[in-house]
Amino acid sequence: MKSLTFFVTASLLSAASTPAYGVVTTFTEGSSFDAALDSAWSRYAEDFSGVSDGVTASYTISTTGLSTTITPETGAALFTYSGNSYNGALSNFNSTNGFNFSIDEGFVYAMSFDLFLTDFSGSVVTETSPAAIYVNGVMVDSVAMSDADTFWGFVSDTPVNSIFIDYNGTNFLTVDNVDTAFSTVPEPATYAGLAGMAALGLLWTRRRRTA
Repeated sequence: MKSLTFFVTASLLSAASTPAYGVVTTFTEGSSFDAALDSAWSRYAEDFSGVSDGVTASYTISTTGLSTTITPETGAALFTYSGNSYNGALSNFNSTNGFNFSIDEGFVYAMSFDLFLTDFSGSVVTETSPAAIYVNGVMVDSVAMSDADTFWGFVSDTPVNSIFIDYNGTNFLTVDNVDTAFSTVPEPATYAGLAGMAALGLLWTRRRRTA
């Protein structure tokens, strides 16, 4: 019985020690990104075409089953562009400053966006300083932004809760056409991880009672 208990405990501890986040695949072409999406996921696209010019502390992308809050890297504000050639975008009010995407509702498995740089007038500029992109705190790619059509996206096999775009150049980091693929319930693999944790907790409780 002791051997069986040790085997079960070791197996559960192994499952519990497995990283909570899975494999992230990155894309630089929209067609490849679209082809990698699960047909069961819902999608919501934010093109910022309905925004008016102004400054805001944060911006929330929201629809049924999904809420994502975009904030600046530090205390700087965000500003929205409306009357420009790309018809709406979200930019950081402080140069050398990135974006934080926080998933507040929904199970997000994929996201894409156009990432580029602008000057204070909102005109697109090119720069050699790339942006580093982190998913769940892990750097997954570096993107050189050449024009307003610089596409970038990722697909994860487990839900993500944060995306961070780190930029340390001299212009204003700008994002447009944020496309999110999400589910309102976890995928089966996520359920399996939760079940393993629950079983480990139950086993630990029983062992304490019998001690």
